[in-house]
Amino acid sequence: ETLIEDLGYDSVAYAFSNFVIGYYWNIMWMDCIMILPIVVLGLEKLIKEDDGRLYVISLFYGLFCNYYIGFMLCVFLVMWYLLYDHKSVKSFFVQGIKFALCSVVAGAMGAIILMPAYLGISNTASAHIVLPEIKTMYGSFVKILETHMYLVEPITNQVDDSGTNLYCGIAPLLLLIIGLFSRKIPIKNKIKYVVVLAFFVVSFNNEFLNYLWHGCHNQYGIPNRFAFLYIFVILALGYEIVVMLKTIDKWYMLSAVIIFLSAIIYSKKASGVFDTKIYVLTAVLALVYFGLFFVFRLKKIRRPIFSYIFAITMLVEVIVNTYVGFNSTGVVDINNYFSDTEAIEKTTDYLAATDDDLYRVDMLNCLMLDEATWHNLKSVGIFGSTVRGDMVTAMSRMGFYTGANEYLYKGVTPLTNSLFGVKYVIGRTGDYNNIDVNQIDSIDGIEVFENPYPLPIAFRVNDLDTWSYVDSSPFDVQNSFCKVATGKGDIFTTINPEYSLSATNCSATMNVGSVSYERSNPTGCKIAVSFVLEEDSNLYANLRGNNIAKIRVYINDSQIAYDRFQIQAYHVGEYPKGTKVTLEYELNDNADGIGTLTLGLADFDWNAYYNVYESLNQNVMTVTDYDSGYVKGTIDCDQSGDVFTSIPYEEGWTVYVDGKEIKTKAIGEAFLGFDIDQGKHDIELKYFPKGMKLGGLVTIAGTIVYGLMWIWHLR
Repeated sequence: ETLIEDLGYDSVAYAFSNFVIGYYWNIMWMDCIMILPIVVLGLEKLIKEDDGRLYVISLFYGLFCNYYIGFMLCVFLVMWYLLYDHKSVKSFFVQGIKFALCSVVAGAMGAIILMPAYLGISNTASAHIVLPEIKTMYGSFVKILETHMYLVEPITNQVDDSGTNLYCGIAPLLLLIIGLFSRKIPIKNKIKYVVVLAFFVVSFNNEFLNYLWHGCHNQYGIPNRFAFLYIFVILALGYEIVVMLKTIDKWYMLSAVIIFLSAIIYSKKASGVFDTKIYVLTAVLALVYFGLFFVFRLKKIRRPIFSYIFAITMLVEVIVNTYVGFNSTGVVDINNYFSDTEAIEKTTDYLAATDDDLYRVDMLNCLMLDEATWHNLKSVGIFGSTVRGDMVTAMSRMGFYTGANEYLYKGVTPLTNSLFGVKYVIGRTGDYNNIDVNQIDSIDGIEVFENPYPLPIAFRVNDLDTWSYVDSSPFDVQNSFCKVATGKGDIFTTINPEYSLSATNCSATMNVGSVSYERSNPTGCKIAVSFVLEEDSNLYANLRGNNIAKIRVYINDSQIAYDRFQIQAYHVGEYPKGTKVTLEYELNDNADGIGTLTLGLADFDWNAYYNVYESLNQNVMTVTDYDSGYVKGTIDCDQSGDVFTSIPYEEGWTVYVDGKEIKTKAIGEAFLGFDIDQGKHDIELKYFPKGMKLGGLVTIAGTIVYGLMWIWHLR
């Protein structure tokens, strides 16, 4: 074996590629990216040695660790199998059957995770998105290929879906071009390699193919997550070519470097998005590698010496790029995010010791998504790939901040705090607080607030089958819930003050419930909406619209808040008649030239709310026991109706009333509910993920088959 194999420059280039540097923060993907070379090695052993054990266990590991990136692995493995130089047509089909069967065994071993995950994903908002048109392109192919160049800053996240992290060394690219001239590589193999690489490049730029690669899921700020597969192909092909350098004509090498340098010059002229030094350094490195290859081809240096020089040169190149890349992406300040973990733990222990009921606790201002989960809080908000789409829609309509796979504890009102059983809210000293809760304690810089009107996890209401929230503001939705559930009046009253508008770098027009705008400048666009309260008001605003960066809130021309309030119901506060309120929208730069911003105002009536709360609190479930996926209690109903729970509806929930299983339903298409008769009843709610039982049986079967594979090979 050559020293090239021993030094393993390929593995360093793979591990320190710009893809890893840019996306390493997403640690849940790294297991699959790490295991890819082992999976491919297992496939090689399956084809060459008729031994599928390594392939099965490594693919199972990838699927088990992350089904999302695991899906991309499976797509790639089919492509890799087609790339393989099979001995004959018969071998292609015979080995193909073995490849398929072993892949099924690996999938079966992971079924206990994969089946519930698949069923969960099928209910997300992403599962219902219409496929994009196949002709839609993101941008320029030249800009994509330019990210191969040296010292290009890696992407960590960006709005532009055409971004790629492709750098993995300059030598592999030069070797790839050299390989196209090699007579040692059959023409059919060259065609296959070119077609596969071209397919990857087109996929980076084509919305339809990109959508398929991402499991029929939009990229949402982390573009081209499958690029590590392309990098693997580049490096694998580069290795194949470097070991046959002595067989390649020196004039072919010269032609390859001329093509490479011409491509750099063309990129600079056609795009030129990067600093000139990046193009220059890339060209210099190409010339350095060409010189090394050329001297080796002329047999002026022996292979061991060449191996050392080549490996060291490439290692230095890649490591310097890694250093620069990590400096550009920055690092996480652990203390900034986790320094008060112990204080929050002390706070939650204090709450658990003083109040052992089942209730929710959430945070005023999370430093990161799912921070409440980090602190093991029974919270309202969640960000996750399997969040049910109907739940996201319902929470959005009720006024919460939502995204494709998330709803956060932002945009709450006294009613939603009650409905979801939020009894305590914790925050750090200085956190912005516009929620109607009362501070009761402070522990090591963590402030504890109490909601005086929480409801239990389940309570009887009137029949909610007619409750709807189609095309309504959050205030209308909450009014509708109150009317249908209790028969009581509105808790929100719409107000329409006299507005005044001012705009910067755009023109704006006030409509009924909205503001239309047209940009005169792609950057620095702001729209300020001002009004004076005509009565004393507990003011809420519904602020929504695309292309809004943030919103500033002014009271009597003094700024009180500045944040992303545009995707939620926002509690402005309680102010007397004559108070001037200004809401200033800051628009994203270089976004759509025209658009519409939603603006709805409502006054919250505490007296009306008290009547609603008293009615909802009449027939509540008293929880006697609970655990993860299990709640038990009793309820005494003065009349029949629906039981509303603040549990997101899932088909895995089973409800027992007086020991008898009853049919569940999705209230508002989102919340777990069921019918109840008048009288006192024992209630049990049990959860077991749909698909896990069948998945577990399939996993057992797959594991047995894998065990039999070992026995067969050992014998």
